[in-house]
Amino acid sequence: MKGPRGNIPELEYLRTLPLRSDRVIGRHKYPHYAVFVPFLSFEGVTHWLFEKRSVTIRQGGEICFPGGAVELENGENPEDAARRETSEELGIPIEAVEIAGYLGHLFTRWGALIDVFYGTLAPPHEPDSQGNRSVGEESASPASRPLPLDLHPKKDEVDAVFTVPVSFFQMSTPAVHLFRQVIQPRFKDSKGKLHTLPWRQLGLPSRYGRSYSLHTYSVYFYRYEGETIWGITADIIKEFLELLNFPKNGVHYHTGGKQP
Repeated sequence: MKGPRGNIPELEYLRTLPLRSDRVIGRHKYPHYAVFVPFLSFEGVTHWLFEKRSVTIRQGGEICFPGGAVELENGENPEDAARRETSEELGIPIEAVEIAGYLGHLFTRWGALIDVFYGTLAPPHEPDSQGNRSVGEESASPASRPLPLDLHPKKDEVDAVFTVPVSFFQMSTPAVHLFRQVIQPRFKDSKGKLHTLPWRQLGLPSRYGRSYSLHTYSVYFYRYEGETIWGITADIIKEFLELLNFPKNGVHYHTGGKQP
């Protein structure tokens, strides 16, 4: 009889596979999105470009970076999705979306996976033939000030586009508020259907038959000229600020070497 380390064909097969640190277990269960963070320079000042979502769509009126769902069923990868969504939402050619790098995975508290890319936008192009409005038209402050870019936001998804100097976030301390995530083993879905976890039949402890708090977490909020930039958008901003190693008293780009 062979010992526990004898011939194990499943393990031998797994040894032939490349080691991956980016594998997400159960990835098919999570909604998958891609976001693009545009860096722009106006008169020597670096800005980030933001969108204000149309009030007619989910999370309407909120501030975000360009992006959307990855069309996995069509074989789309996250990088291509970031380009496509940015192109569609801003009304620019897909070639104008210049990706410079990948920030990382962002896992939301509600179970979504977001791949975050960053880069810049190519020079202006001719207006499209569909009549999409240019930046600054019919939009509230701070987007009422036209940008020196020829953008034509998609009307049914984007209400306005505006930029914020990166230095604003560098010198700002976001407000922090706590959210609590609650697990409900008994609830009605959007169609009114009742769902109940059969904890007895599954042999689970009785505590799983009652609602309970999973954990409490911090949410960041920035206020800029009447607009609130918060949630996952604020998380992305804070990640960039940490990566760039911004101190409060000035700009410093961390290069990986010894700091003075």
